[in-house]
Amino acid sequence: LRDEHGQRLMKHFDPKQHTTHDVVRQGIIPATKTTPLGPCAFSCLAEENRPVLATVMVSHHWRNLFCHLVAAVVAFALGETSYEAAARALEQKEFEALRQQLDRRDALQMTFWLCLFCVNQHASICGGLPPPPATKGPQATAEEKAALAYHHREIHDPITGQRFELCSCGATKHWNDSPDCEMDKFDAMMAALDKEVPR
Repeated sequence: LRDEHGQRLMKHFDPKQHTTHDVVRQGIIPATKTTPLGPCAFSCLAEENRPVLATVMVSHHWRNLFCHLVAAVVAFALGETSYEAAARALEQKEFEALRQQLDRRDALQMTFWLCLFCVNQHASICGGLPPPPATKGPQATAEEKAALAYHHREIHDPITGQRFELCSCGATKHWNDSPDCEMDKFDAMMAALDKEVPR
């Protein structure tokens, strides 16, 4: 993952450990905090703030490995039914070989909508981290300990062990009770793509 200047983000990235959530917190949010457009979505930088119609909308889970998300997108573009080979190629940094495969299928111009890139994280989550789970007392149950361990991982990098930094962009946050919220528009997005994208 690189910024609009071609500089690599998250230089300590490990495809076998870092999740999509890790990449958002340590790659996308810092890269989009101070830009000519102000705090913005990563896609605004990538496309120089030009509107681009996506041909595919990708649904995914932020706790899955980011490498697997990218591999699934690549495999789909290649017409494959499994992302195993693409993931292996990404882990081994065979980027040029994948690019050539995509080029042969005329798939390099395909556009995918993914929330981590297309939603402005500065209008929502950048200034806070998930709160810890509630416990019933000093002697936590096994279930509570598991929830605490999950939460610890959720707010710390698996390689460095450092807690994720909060963003100080100061951008106004818009939650689900606001018409400007971007996180509750997935139904509308799917309806728009269903109408606009040729089948």
